Amino acid sequence: MRPLVERLHGADVDLLPFPGHPAIPERPADHAGWTRFRTAAAERRFDLALQAYGDRPGANAVAAALGADRVGGFAPTGWRPERDAALHLPYPVTEHEVWRHLRLVEHLGIALPPDAARMGVPVRAAERERLAGLARRHGLRPGGYAVLHPGASAPTRRWPVDRFARLGDALAGQGLRVVVGGVGSERPLTARLRRLTGAPSLCR
Repeated sequence: MRPLVERLHGADVDLLPFPGHPAIPERPADHAGWTRFRTAAAERRFDLALQAYGDRPGANAVAAALGADRVGGFAPTGWRPERDAALHLPYPVTEHEVWRHLRLVEHLGIALPPDAARMGVPVRAAERERLAGLARRHGLRPGGYAVLHPGASAPTRRWPVDRFARLGDALAGQGLRVVVGGVGSERPLTARLRRLTGAPSLCR
């Protein structure tokens, strides 16, 4: 999250790295780190802690353990909050991931602008230059390629790779170059996707 937080210009943001918890499957639990994390959170004396993780009651236990004056966020399926019920939103299972979080913001009384669902990340000049160099080197033109990123931090969040392959073939059939992206640890996954994709693809 640190690279993302560093891009949020104009926002008062402080990153408190999460050390893991038995209820959160993305990373192994670090019990000593969890104790330090709780202490650091309590020292900040938060007004509000929000569970914005998803449909998992364990995440609500994590939010409640931060020592905030009030607790809210998603109320997982079949789970009922013991406090601050009005600040909890039943997890919107049928909504798109973007709208799930926007519905939570709306539930907390924050009006959504008309373009609320439009996602954007500030891009630095050096990154634009690097992209331009890669595009020249590989013959990529704006609007002429699509990037597939099959990886995710947890296997449960990964779309099946064979479906990515079918999507890649469909995009290639529309005349788009297919670029497969990922981090170093995802190379076996991206390699498998490229093997399953009938159309030629570029891997970065």
